[in-house]
This record gives sequence, structure tokens and C-alpha cells, in this order.
Amino acid sequence: MFTIRLKAIASSLVFLIIGIGAFYFSIIDIIGYFEFQDEITYSWGDCFAFVFSFVVFIFSLYPIYVAFYGSPMPICKAKKTYKIALVFFVASLVSSVIFSYVYTGKLESLGYIACRGTPLGWTPMMATKYVTDKTLCLAPNK
Repeated sequence: MFTIRLKAIASSLVFLIIGIGAFYFSIIDIIGYFEFQDEITYSWGDCFAFVFSFVVFIFSLYPIYVAFYGSPMPICKAKKTYKIALVFFVASLVSSVIFSYVYTGKLESLGYIACRGTPLGWTPMMATKYVTDKTLCLAPNK
């Protein structure tokens, strides 16, 4: 029984650390987007990671329940928990699409130009580099 509780605490800590990390780094990137520097590398994944971090937090609830009570979560509670996780997952998808549409429109209205190609260090189709002057497209990221 003690080993089950230790395993539950360990897995819960893993989920919590991953969730906190995703939340922290996505917040830093999202705040950086609104500084409107001369060069912005925008990725839709930051908004997705911000909302999806709450899904990861929800998944840490199940092992916490096992650690405290020593038995699996009742099915009725588990179903409610997973429904909430599903809502946050759908919200993370929808919010990333809406944020991308609104933010890229804002960048274009401020006169930013989208560079062609993939920014240095990014996976293709994951990020777009926006600059205020076309000559900055040729320069690598700082």
C-alpha cells in the first residue's frame, strides 16, 4: 500500500512539474509577443501550451486522489474530471486558433511583414518570423 502511494505521489509530481513548466514558459512567450519588438517569432503552440497546461494539472488530480485515499478514484468522479479535461483540451485548440487569427491580424495592422521560410531553430510550419523591415528577414534570430 505504501509503494502504491509513493508511485502516485511521484507521478503526480511529474504531471505538476510538466504543467508548471508549460504554463511558465508559455506565459513568458505570450508576454514577449506584446512587447512588439522589431523582430517577433510567433508560434501558435504558445497559446495552446498555456491552456493545455491546465489539462496536465487536471491529470495530476487522479494520482493525488490515489495517494490520499489509497484506492482508485470512483468512476463518477473520474468521469467528471475527464470531462473537465476534455473541455480544457477543446478550449486549448479553439483559443490557439482564435489567438493566432487575432494576433497575426494585429501584427499586420502594425506594419509587420511575415518572412518566408522557417525561422532558425524551429520545426517547419510551427512558427513564423515577423519583422518591421524586410532586411531583417535575412538576419538570423538573436
